[in-house]
Amino acid sequence: MGLLFSAALLVRIGTALALDRRNASGGAGHEFADTQLYSKLALVIATGQPYSDGKRFVGRTPGYPLFLAGCYRLFGNSSVGARHAQAAVGAVSCVLLFLLVRQLVDRRAAWIAAGAAVVYPFAVFLSVVLLSEALFTALLLVQLLLFCWLLRSLTEGDSLSRLVVWSAVAGVIGAAATLVRPSWISATPFVSLLFLVCSPRQFRSDPSSIRNPSRRAGTIRNRSLLAAASLFLAFLLGMSPWWVRNWRVTGHFVPTTLWVGASLYDGLNPQASGASDMRFMDRPEEFGLDPRLHEMNEWEQDQYLRRAALDYARAQPGRVFWLAAVKLVRFWNPLPNAAEWQSWPLRIVSLVTCGPVLLLAVVGAWRLRRRVVVIVFLAGPVFYFCAVHLVFVSSIRYREAAMLPVLGLAAVGWSALRSDVTDLSGVVRPN
Repeated sequence: MGLLFSAALLVRIGTALALDRRNASGGAGHEFADTQLYSKLALVIATGQPYSDGKRFVGRTPGYPLFLAGCYRLFGNSSVGARHAQAAVGAVSCVLLFLLVRQLVDRRAAWIAAGAAVVYPFAVFLSVVLLSEALFTALLLVQLLLFCWLLRSLTEGDSLSRLVVWSAVAGVIGAAATLVRPSWISATPFVSLLFLVCSPRQFRSDPSSIRNPSRRAGTIRNRSLLAAASLFLAFLLGMSPWWVRNWRVTGHFVPTTLWVGASLYDGLNPQASGASDMRFMDRPEEFGLDPRLHEMNEWEQDQYLRRAALDYARAQPGRVFWLAAVKLVRFWNPLPNAAEWQSWPLRIVSLVTCGPVLLLAVVGAWRLRRRVVVIVFLAGPVFYFCAVHLVFVSSIRYREAAMLPVLGLAAVGWSALRSDVTDLSGVVRPN
């Protein structure tokens, strides 16, 4: 795995250096507008100032700005050090993917998936641009690994202390991932709910493979309840500092940010196209909004835009479904959607990488059709984000944050086409 990490790091460091040279020669500082905001918030944290971008106190969750602030404190207020640190995070994600696929499938599929991740263009690019995707992907893979170990603790009769530890750590990591990417907020509570409604025996394709088969059903149910409670409570504990801070700042309970209303209206308004277009924030009267939008405080503005989006959805259900179809196409598009990424070299690279990966993932899912939980582990996150972005604006960027696990399915698909994938005996491979 040292070789895997080194290769992934080398590819990403090289890309980071090339990106810095290109930006320096072109006079550009950042590739995305979000990067400027993240950098501003990171500098605020690094210098000990109140967390705000100068206009909003709850506009962004603090996970990624905290990471950037640490980079700035260590390497100076430059994008170079931050890119290299993030490149290391991206390389770690390749190792985490190897561990996850080895746990769920086998070693051969793990090497194929991790090897693909080393050079997968979107994973490389998102590892070196100053956006939250790379950090979120690493946290996602850690949480999926913890879920694997948690399921094994449930089904193999491990000690209660180990069960509680795996559950609690998975909950805290879920909170950290949510503070990096707020739309992940429903995922960990949903998994907790699954532990409540599903029997652990359902987590294996062969219930007879569970150790201690004579264990009473009530005992197994109690272990599931304990895991669900530990997972959910740890998630709440991990989120609570942000919630308390938001209450003190706004006087209201704010689960993630006060940018949700604007994001929701961005996806559901009379001029919505499926892509982001925030002109209504500057010219609200053109969208039929209250011209006094700028005079509202953060909370009032968020609530007003939420109501406006929901009112539009209720009044125009047909167009909402049409927009959902457009967003679905944008999400799974193997070609870039944004106008600034339409050069032929970029389109060709995107098509010849994303296209085969998605097709091989379908083959892999079919090959694993009797191992539903494996498919859920590897494809669940990307479908979760797909569902979210049928409502909010959609882009392949939102897909790519959860695409590394899908490479595990693609690896199984590749092996299946070559007729050399091993037959699995269960969801989680034993030690």
